[in-house]
Amino acid sequence: MFEFLDFLYVPAPDIESSIHYYTKVLKGELLWKTHAYGVWVACIKLSEIDPFVLLANHIQKKDSILIYRVSNLDDTVSELRSRDGRKKIKSKFHQVHVAYFVIQQPTLSTTSFFLLTR
Repeated sequence: MFEFLDFLYVPAPDIESSIHYYTKVLKGELLWKTHAYGVWVACIKLSEIDPFVLLANHIQKKDSILIYRVSNLDDTVSELRSRDGRKKIKSKFHQVHVAYFVIQQPTLSTTSFFLLTR
């Protein structure tokens, strides 16, 4: 169902301090940083293999999100909905080149999965 873990979406209330920590202390590489709709997000490469770390200043401190890539978004959503009686799969979202869904886990953490649409 899931191809691989693509991103760890991590809270970074102070984006500059977080970037400094991930690049200077952990020796990661800043791949990009963007600001849109009042939100800062930065992508950090920590190793030669995935996942990348996405630092974001709009995520609550305890809400890291696992973001998995899938080959067929609609099939994945249908299968998960059929297995999960809690019906906690949230609506489909679209952003540039990406469509994705979000799942609220019983542990109260969040998982997201996406399909590249470009």
